[in-house]
Amino acid sequence: MGCTSSGGFIYPRLYSLRSISEAGAAAAAAPPPPDADPAADTSPLALAAAAGGGRLGDTTALSFEKLDSADCYLLDDSLSLTLWIGARAPAELLQPLLGIASAAGVDASRLRVAKLETAPSAALHGLLSVIRAQRPHLVQTLRCVAHKARAEEPRSPPQGRGLFTATPSGG
Repeated sequence: MGCTSSGGFIYPRLYSLRSISEAGAAAAAAPPPPDADPAADTSPLALAAAAGGGRLGDTTALSFEKLDSADCYLLDDSLSLTLWIGARAPAELLQPLLGIASAAGVDASRLRVAKLETAPSAALHGLLSVIRAQRPHLVQTLRCVAHKARAEEPRSPPQGRGLFTATPSGG
């Protein structure tokens, strides 16, 4: 394995699916340039890549602080692909990408990412194809995980209910 292929182990790539979805939808809605080759690839991802200078999309620095629970992300660590679904991801993002209205009540481990007839879905599947083509020697399966919103936790445990409780010293 070369240095370029090994980079993903050290610096995994995190793609915002909101930005990929928006780029795919914008590219599909834009008219083709007048000098476009009729035989050229006109898929939403190809159009979005051409509009963005041939890049797949911007990646986000991989850190907890960068994750937005109102977005979905694709994590590529060179060995596997993980689709992270934010707890507050809106239906406007989830419906065209995954065909679901909400992540609430969905068992993400059983979710399959079908190719839908929408520009955002085509852009997501195009990105998956490009990533997988970069490493043809690996079988990269897509695993889905969902962020669960949790109730506000108390800042300090109630008296006598912490990990350690004071016991009276015997005398």
